[in-house]
Amino acid sequence: MSSGSNKNRVIRVGFILEVSDWLGGINYYRSLFSALRLLPEPKIEPVLFVSTEAEEGLVEQFGPMRVVRSSLLSPGSPSGILRRAVRKVLGQRDPALELMLRGHGVDVLSHYSGALSRGTRIKTVGWIPDFQFLHLPDLFTAEDIARRGEAVRLLTDHCDRLIVSSAAAQDDLGRFVPEALSRSRVLHFVPEVDACESLPTLADLEQKYGFQGPYFYLPNQFWAHKNHRVVVDALGELRQAGRSATVLATGKTHDHRHPAHFEELMSAVAEAGLSESFRVLGIVPYGDLLSLMHHSLAVINPSFCEGWSTTVEESKALDKTLLLSDLPVHREQNPPRGIFFNPRDPRQLADMMMQVQTGAGGACASGGGLELSRDYSEKRIQFAREYQEIILKLCSEGLASK
Repeated sequence: MSSGSNKNRVIRVGFILEVSDWLGGINYYRSLFSALRLLPEPKIEPVLFVSTEAEEGLVEQFGPMRVVRSSLLSPGSPSGILRRAVRKVLGQRDPALELMLRGHGVDVLSHYSGALSRGTRIKTVGWIPDFQFLHLPDLFTAEDIARRGEAVRLLTDHCDRLIVSSAAAQDDLGRFVPEALSRSRVLHFVPEVDACESLPTLADLEQKYGFQGPYFYLPNQFWAHKNHRVVVDALGELRQAGRSATVLATGKTHDHRHPAHFEELMSAVAEAGLSESFRVLGIVPYGDLLSLMHHSLAVINPSFCEGWSTTVEESKALDKTLLLSDLPVHREQNPPRGIFFNPRDPRQLADMMMQVQTGAGGACASGGGLELSRDYSEKRIQFAREYQEIILKLCSEGLASK
């Protein structure tokens, strides 16, 4: 691709989506693809590969783009079963996938977690969002830690380039696999929050979800490391002080690593008499999520670990006040209206919640439409430019030895 005849050719970049419930990955891909469409003269073309069983509604989320359906990505199909067997024999190398990609003219495979054939001419870009297993080993079994470590080493051993979501994650990579640091690039994710043409009003939300009055919003999946418990305990601190606040929480309620986590959390809520203060709405449409965020007193992210928090970026785009666990990556995201707290100190969080609620006069944001921050559109374009530049520079280099 460095030859003169190919100099002006658009580079085709493949993305693989093998699961339909990977909400974080789906949102990431949707935001990246839509950002690339904002470039006035794009030099790369994303191509999404999905299974033959992928629902049309899932595919439609990604907007106008090239989508390829393949039985290779269907786990129960004969070709899918054969592919997995071959990968197991070849140590996760994936010649069948490579043949499919080559058949569709793919130059680069991006954000993939496996490996292609040795000596392949397709460049590969691995994605490492975070190193949660290093920071929170107590939330993983020894087998899980080993498996995650092996997955990172598979990427560092076989990928030409590594994308990390933050400088904090890049620092972790340098400590975990220092020889891979020179091949890593930081790409700060910017979510697509401007696609919704109309959003529910506050009255619509109150009627649909059965709440009234001012509230804080917590839009994290109910996974152990997301640390919902400190919010529940903060509400308990307020109750003991004769004060009150309402928190609305959305997200998946199942944690595959800790299946009992949600039930234990809700038992703690009930035992503390906080069922009216801590309200779980489950998974909500994205338009509802943005409207809940917009009308809230503030958004809370109490997580113990993040790669590059989508919650923070969405809140920045909407110019919201944020109550954030004091993590290096949250500091790196640098929200203009961020207030940081110790994620293990519910009393500190309770004090901040009361300051916000008192300062807001007990009123949620008014207005029905989104009010985006002034620099949001430029950040979206910059996200696309930086990703495109990573791909272009990779393709201008000589072929790596795989």
